[in-house]
Amino acid sequence: MHRESDSLLTLENVNQHFLANLQGADSQLAVHASQDILAANGTKLLARGSRLDSRSSELLANHRLRQPLETQLQVDTTGLLARLREGMQQLLADDPLLAAWLEQGQRTLQRELAVLSLPPLAAQALQLIANRFPDVFRHSLRVAALAWSLAPSPRDAQLLLVAGLLHDVGYLYLDPAIWQQGGPLSADAWRQFDAHPLIGYVWASELRAVPPEVANLILQHHERVDGSGYPRQLRGEAVGHNAEVLALAEMAAGIFEHARQPVGQLQVALKLLPGQFSAAVRVPAQLRAARLPRESGLLQPVDALQSSLHQLLLRFARVHEVMQHIESQTMGEAGWQLFGHLAMRLNSIQRAFNSVGLDMLTKHAPEGEGHEPLWQELAWVINETNWLSRHLSRDLTRQRLKLAADESELFEPLVVLFLGLTSKTVPAGL
Repeated sequence: MHRESDSLLTLENVNQHFLANLQGADSQLAVHASQDILAANGTKLLARGSRLDSRSSELLANHRLRQPLETQLQVDTTGLLARLREGMQQLLADDPLLAAWLEQGQRTLQRELAVLSLPPLAAQALQLIANRFPDVFRHSLRVAALAWSLAPSPRDAQLLLVAGLLHDVGYLYLDPAIWQQGGPLSADAWRQFDAHPLIGYVWASELRAVPPEVANLILQHHERVDGSGYPRQLRGEAVGHNAEVLALAEMAAGIFEHARQPVGQLQVALKLLPGQFSAAVRVPAQLRAARLPRESGLLQPVDALQSSLHQLLLRFARVHEVMQHIESQTMGEAGWQLFGHLAMRLNSIQRAFNSVGLDMLTKHAPEGEGHEPLWQELAWVINETNWLSRHLSRDLTRQRLKLAADESELFEPLVVLFLGLTSKTVPAGL
């Protein structure tokens, strides 16, 4: 078990949030003990065949168990495959963009869902997600479809389909208030939220709920090859090819779900992320995105875009001033490591600006008819920069926990500045 996850998921104890999800699902799904459930000292807590109620749940929550609770409960999954097919069918009907992305693969995907074979614990977890968190279930369907479409081989497609459906299984073990709120999170809340891939990995690997390859995909679905991902900040080939595909699918799904002009936003995002994904993963996604028609019309009037850009550049100038101040201070090794990490990320954002010609746009973008595409591109670039800065703020919030109090205070203004770069809050997990 990874040490980072120990305080969040230990399978010997009953996780209170998982237990609450079981209780909440029991009114619609048949959840019962598949065997006698024993405490670590041998005391019988729940007899085989018993359904959960408030009394038995309290008993389970207050005892260490001889075996993990997940392996001793039976959740009715008889309607799961039908729910998967119907959910995907509805998603494709509601989202013509996703349907166009899949092109002729829609029927093949539906056929694969119809015969999908999930191990029992995986099926139970997915049934709980569908029952308790319909939005997460719908998001998981979208991620699974996108990842499946970008798979390099049929076997990889099967692995990515399952991993896409289960990539957020760690949510079952977290307080929903952490990931359902839309505003900025505290450092402790970010620490818990960012652990959901680790929690999912512990669930998948220690319970042997899915094959090891799928468990590793769950673990790495927020990693980036430039080290800017989480939870382990893996770099380069340490992030597997399929994990990159799943991470890109997760990113694209967030844009599909939240962006006002998702096609243009996705195309610009793929331009602005040259270091986060390898060319082997990024280029196929760019080719698919390029076949989708871009939206017309500006996200904001030109004067509002000019103001947004001006504010963004002013805040980045202030960021560099703060970085210069930090560089002049005396810090320990951890502080300098964080400083170097931030400098690298900021340099990456600056390169991304230049890669799409933002420096030229800021100097020469004209107003008037015929120049709308330039301003439209600028709007997407500003939105993507805000997205990058918001995630940099989250990363910094988490990394400051490793520093001494006086060093942590040096970086605090950057947290505020990075959050200030975004014009609105976006649901956690995007």
